[in-house]
Amino acid sequence: MAADAHRTGGAAGLAAYGKKLERQMGGKRYFTDVRGKDLLTEAAGEVGAQIRHPFTSNAEITLVGESSEGTLRMISRIPPPLPMSTFLPYLGIVVLAIALLCWPLAANLARPLHTLAQSVDRFGQGDLAVRTGSARRDEIGDLARSFDRMADRICDFADG
Repeated sequence: MAADAHRTGGAAGLAAYGKKLERQMGGKRYFTDVRGKDLLTEAAGEVGAQIRHPFTSNAEITLVGESSEGTLRMISRIPPPLPMSTFLPYLGIVVLAIALLCWPLAANLARPLHTLAQSVDRFGQGDLAVRTGSARRDEIGDLARSFDRMADRICDFADG
């Protein structure tokens, strides 16, 4: 796109494209030909001689990309991303909020399963009158009602 902007609008078109990228993504853009000539200022070798390869430093990240035809290089100097330590307090708050929101959900799932397990244990120990009596309208309720029907059939079989 930079090569198209340069081909159609010259240095002014390329400068406008660079400003658009800087507004969208931050950082600073430089455009050179393959010999390092700055295509915006027409200064020979100024930018290209200083920056040849991508590198990372504490101050900024520098990336060098070449057009598909190999006639233009775009050098992007980008501010470094924020360090992870900046996000750790927020990450801790998010984890805590998730835990607090998931606790009732976990209890809602575990409580009826625990009740069902106790009913199965009591039934297995000979208390044939035990039933879950679940009114839940989910898979756990279906399982509890299946247990109740099974217990009823076993009791009917034992009585008959």
